Amino acid sequence: FPCVVKPIQSSSGMGHSLLKGDGDTMASWQKAQDKSHPGHCGVIIEGLVEFDYEVTLLAVHHSEGIDFCAPIGHRKLTANYSESWQPHGMGEAELTQAQEYASKIVENLGGFGLFSFEFFVKEGQVYFSKVCSRPHDTGMVTFASQNLSQCALHLRALLGLPIPKIVSRGPAAAAAILADGDGVATYQVGPAALSTPDTDLRLFGKQEVHGKRPMGVALALGETVDQARERVVTAAGAITVEIS
Repeated sequence: FPCVVKPIQSSSGMGHSLLKGDGDTMASWQKAQDKSHPGHCGVIIEGLVEFDYEVTLLAVHHSEGIDFCAPIGHRKLTANYSESWQPHGMGEAELTQAQEYASKIVENLGGFGLFSFEFFVKEGQVYFSKVCSRPHDTGMVTFASQNLSQCALHLRALLGLPIPKIVSRGPAAAAAILADGDGVATYQVGPAALSTPDTDLRLFGKQEVHGKRPMGVALALGETVDQARERVVTAAGAITVEIS
């Protein structure tokens, strides 16, 4: 103790618990069972890492090898994705270490496509957190930041199509448009959402909301990451999702 308990398979941090002592054990087990995907009843127990920062690293495995996107920083509110930006400042040694870990894992898992890694970094040491064999919510920033988005890379790799050099368009950020309620969703787009240069929206078109749910994402480029983050927060704040 302390340690983290997770369901064998879940999504967006659902069912995770922080255990500080034996008295938390049964409650954490039940939470994992309630939130796990059907048919997955076990749990994973991990040591707690008091990390300096966390990054997403996208690796695309295709017929010519493995390529990486620039590191992505992100922020979450509880279990829900809130904001991400690219590039995230990362030392050269730490980036090399993360890429080496990712390459070994991809090669052992096998298969073509996009692999989305999350790593913790603590005092120059890189710790593996998780991997998804698909595009990732934090990777939605690549719709603005790169010539080839995470989805384009995934599709090209699966279909055996060429993947030329991944080119950065500059500092970029993405912010989720979240809704909370129970019912039918209606989107209201305010002028501020699209009035800033190099700003765009992706509305997911989800018709219903049950609890907290991401309904879209605002995207922006900037002269700096901080400027891009300011732009997406403004844009996302100008979208209202009404539940009826």
